Amino acid sequence: MQIRIDAQGLLSQLLSEVVVDYAETKAVDVIVADLIALQVNPYPVTAGTIEYSTSRIFTVPSDSIYGALFRLQEIEGGYITLDLDNHLNWTTTLGSATEKQIRYRKNLVEIKRVYDFSTLANRLYVFGDGVALVAGYVEDTDSQMANGYRAESITDMSVTDITTLNALAAAKLAALHEPEVSYIVTITNPDAIEESYALGDAVRIIDEELGINVLTSVIKITRNLSESMFISIELAALRHDITEMIGKDYRWKREFY
Repeated sequence: MQIRIDAQGLLSQLLSEVVVDYAETKAVDVIVADLIALQVNPYPVTAGTIEYSTSRIFTVPSDSIYGALFRLQEIEGGYITLDLDNHLNWTTTLGSATEKQIRYRKNLVEIKRVYDFSTLANRLYVFGDGVALVAGYVEDTDSQMANGYRAESITDMSVTDITTLNALAAAKLAALHEPEVSYIVTITNPDAIEESYALGDAVRIIDEELGINVLTSVIKITRNLSESMFISIELAALRHDITEMIGKDYRWKREFY
């Protein structure tokens, strides 16, 4: 007998909640409270810890609450998560800040370094609703010299002022100007060395023979149930926001008009 279970993150319930003609100048935490107050679900997401309070001009002509939140998050950065009590939290960090080590001759069995150039962009043309950057674009010339010229155009009609547009452009360039570098490591079972790993934890990888000494964050954990002595962990050295992995398929397939 086979049993199939399809699971969807609880945060995705906000995809079916609608925002229409929202236009306010408020602190980010107040905007979040306004947006989630629009829910009609009898089991709504509620506000938890919101660590952002910058005043923003924020406009949503028509979108889901999910889409509106992630558009705002693109400007501010940080990590949007939902805890077991259905509280939406938006924090500047994720996971444990206490640094763990994966080290050759200690617990490191195998290591792979992966460069992902698929999202690289080092010149961005960024537009809002009736507002454009003074120079028309932002760019990173060092990245262009090292990785070649790659341009991208971003339009977000929720942005109606130059301050917010500049913040969006700076945040996107910082996230996209270098290829994403990740490490896939196989280590001895952390239970055997009384050490555990969780999403977002800070982990330093050290291999003196390969000249590797880099601080990373956990983005994926794979346990081999048939060989329980080993565990595979994927770590990002240059990480786009973890919430971008959750929301990017939705956000990049949608036109913000």
